[in-house]
Amino acid sequence: MASSIGSSKRRLPALFVAALAAMTAVSYGFERDAWAQEERDPKLAQSLFDRARALMDQGQYAEACPLLEESQRLDPGGGTLLNLAVCLEQAGKLATAHTKFNEALSVAIREGRDDRKKIAEERLAALAPKLSTITVDVPAEARVPGIVVWLDGAKLSTVAWGVPTAVDGGSHRVEATAPETKPWVAVVDISPEGHKVTVRVEPPRPLFEAVPDDDADRELKPLPPPPDRTRKKRKKRYESRLSVATWVTGGVGLGMLIAGSGMGIAAVLQDDDLETEALGEGCNLARGYCPGDKADDFSTRAQDIQNLGWAATGLMATGAVMMIIAPLLPRDRVQITPQAAVTGDGVMFGLGGRFD
Repeated sequence: MASSIGSSKRRLPALFVAALAAMTAVSYGFERDAWAQEERDPKLAQSLFDRARALMDQGQYAEACPLLEESQRLDPGGGTLLNLAVCLEQAGKLATAHTKFNEALSVAIREGRDDRKKIAEERLAALAPKLSTITVDVPAEARVPGIVVWLDGAKLSTVAWGVPTAVDGGSHRVEATAPETKPWVAVVDISPEGHKVTVRVEPPRPLFEAVPDDDADRELKPLPPPPDRTRKKRKKRYESRLSVATWVTGGVGLGMLIAGSGMGIAAVLQDDDLETEALGEGCNLARGYCPGDKADDFSTRAQDIQNLGWAATGLMATGAVMMIIAPLLPRDRVQITPQAAVTGDGVMFGLGGRFD
């Protein structure tokens, strides 16, 4: 007896746990049914259904489909679900319509509605070749640990990688994420009917990429010397002096040319006067004959006139050369100056210069 009582005491906790679990399950079922009853509204669902059918008869499928969706939520039924699938097909959302026809087929089979079953099967067969699909290809190099692929915000399981997924027409977003990597995103535009697209996921890139150090292999080169500002100042001053020297040289040359011309004219006039005077004294300068002490006087004066003529010629030549070369002075330190010297044979003129 004691053994039997002890055995009953050992079984008591297990029985208590089982009873508590059963009560919890029943309580949850009651709460779920109560919540479903609160969400259900058959009258409003019927009103929405009738309004949606009227819009479908007018061809306004885009406005009718949301009403059928709400009616199905408030009062689920196989007939509403089948009408919703038809509405979505007519609205151009073929992939969503295909899903709803599959759901309607399951409900029709469960409820034994062969009429609805036949309609669902026919529409599924007609829609299958028209569906647009996206195939997300995840190559081996992109399958890093922890990678997750998303299609329009919904997680795409690994078994669905490489398998065509039916989608409605429009823009669709494919995204791949992995720990410590940058998200990869691709957006593709799909036509409503018969468009097949394959999106290849690229290998994830690290969140923080190392920046190559180009300076490590770069040779250090000395900096260029600073510009010689003193040299530029000297050059400016020299160019200024050079410009002045050019004008001065040209001016002196012009003056010498004028002076030489004047001296030449004076020499010619004096020569004529000397010849006239010599003839009056009975001298013949051409033959070198002159009586008395007049010979030395006329000879000296003739030599002076000749020297004056040569001086004039030299001045004219020097002036002409200086005027010609003045504008052509090179851009370096050049100095050119006229020179004159008196010798026993007369006056000598020339040009002197310095080249640095």
